[in-house]
Amino acid sequence: MKTTTTMPSFSAGSGLPQEAITLQFSGKATTMQIDALLDLLEKMLVNEGINNSLRRRIYSISMEALQNLNNHAPDQVLDAINEKTIDPAYIKFLFEGCDGKFRIETSNYILLNNIDPFIQKLDYINSLDELAKKEYYNYLIKNLPFSEKGGAGLGLVDIARKSKQPINYRVVGTNTYYSLVTLSVSLEAASVSVPFVTG
Repeated sequence: MKTTTTMPSFSAGSGLPQEAITLQFSGKATTMQIDALLDLLEKMLVNEGINNSLRRRIYSISMEALQNLNNHAPDQVLDAINEKTIDPAYIKFLFEGCDGKFRIETSNYILLNNIDPFIQKLDYINSLDELAKKEYYNYLIKNLPFSEKGGAGLGLVDIARKSKQPINYRVVGTNTYYSLVTLSVSLEAASVSVPFVTG
């Protein structure tokens, strides 16, 4: 059965084939909307009977992924084809789960001159084993001012640690000014039975 919430641009579904669950959002990502989205996600996970440890992990990864969008969003996005400005706060968020497997996906615009450094961070984080991720995370916590931690990839490291999976990505160049970047993280119930990572 597919249902739609009373919030504009939100949709949620459950009871799909193989007991799939989905939550989608696309639009301008204000702080209020992100909070509402996370609240809706948590309620959906509770209603679906997801165990507490896995629910906390899914929620935390989703929160970090949404915050990461704000850290890397440009001040302005120009749509050269249609000669108009796109709101840089426009994002896409997708959560889906089925048969003990879950996926969290986000998309947002990033200016072209920021793409290479961003991808280099992702590739470096993905190359680390679990111990190295923890050491790198602690290094960033201890050595960077608070204002620089988001841009340095602290949230990305946290996502990789809590998912225990690589952060997959794809980059689609839309014009000469910016690209649309999509990040995707997978989790499996069997792989998250260890204690929740907090530091």
